[in-house]
Amino acid sequence: AEIARYGGAIVKTMGDAVMASFSTLDEAARAGLAMIRAHDAKYRAMGLGVKIGIHAGPSLMVRANERLDYFGTTVNVTARLQAQAAASEVVMTEANARSALLRPVLAGLPERVFEASLKGIKETQRLVGFEAIDAAERSGVTHVEQDARARAGT
Repeated sequence: AEIARYGGAIVKTMGDAVMASFSTLDEAARAGLAMIRAHDAKYRAMGLGVKIGIHAGPSLMVRANERLDYFGTTVNVTARLQAQAAASEVVMTEANARSALLRPVLAGLPERVFEASLKGIKETQRLVGFEAIDAAERSGVTHVEQDARARAGT
């Protein structure tokens, strides 16, 4: 529902993963944050989490078996970004995260800046993870902090 609400289209599902396309980076970020918030409201207490990777760039669109599919480095980087995300987090490259288009979308969200090697990409990438908390949660301990404490046993 959130993908369509923000102007996106589901390209395909792969197990419990979904690939969607959007016309703009801010639509993708708004949808990703909304998906996490909707999911967490229902399922976070059960220990289930959503991890989202967002990237922008060119890709090859192919029609196969009456369905559109996307291929290329942009798609591969997006999948690698998703793998870097913690539960309740949207991860993107620092270049995308700092774009003027995303400033109003990401303003005030807790962020985690880090470097990671992404499979198939030569250079180490600077990434930013944004926790999808709502305004009421901003004064407390974030989900990422809670998860890190739980893993550490504190």
